[in-house]
Amino acid sequence: MEERISIENRKPRKSRKHDADRNGMIGILKSKVFIAFSVLISLVLICLLVFPIYRVEDDSMYPTLRKGDVVVGFHSRATQGDIVVVRYNKLLLVRRLISTGGHLFDMNDGGKVYIDKIELKEPYLDSLSRGILDITLPYEVPEDRLFIMGDNRKESIDSRSTALGTVSRDMIDSVLYFCIWPINDFGLLENR
Repeated sequence: MEERISIENRKPRKSRKHDADRNGMIGILKSKVFIAFSVLISLVLICLLVFPIYRVEDDSMYPTLRKGDVVVGFHSRATQGDIVVVRYNKLLLVRRLISTGGHLFDMNDGGKVYIDKIELKEPYLDSLSRGILDITLPYEVPEDRLFIMGDNRKESIDSRSTALGTVSRDMIDSVLYFCIWPINDFGLLENR
């Protein structure tokens, strides 16, 4: 006599097709996650290499920038008036490019700056000051050098001091264009 197995007692057999479909979906999901992760990492690396992000470490650029501000730069050629990040020894200094080589820098007792005897308009300053100045004025900026200053003229150590002096163009890490933190200062750094 034949033994009959009831449908209720029979264990369902997994089909190989079901396993293949399931494994295929997991494989597709894993590859999509891997691609998304790779794209994200690539974007972060590109942003850091092309648009480096800096945290301001002092108040040399006050009132334009404050200690703790987070800013975004771009690797481009700096021009007069640009806010730049300068690599000096192991430090990153944030300063403003005041004059390029071959020009005559001068400053009166009240703190007004003159480039080639023409007063430099500086709407970004809160107050004028000669600050820390131990160079002989008028000062001719060497042809291959840049004269930089902080906006906080009383406190900033910059090209007015022989402790730092002028900098070479290859010391400029990037030009700062945008403040991203704190949120109430979010925006472009155009002579603000």
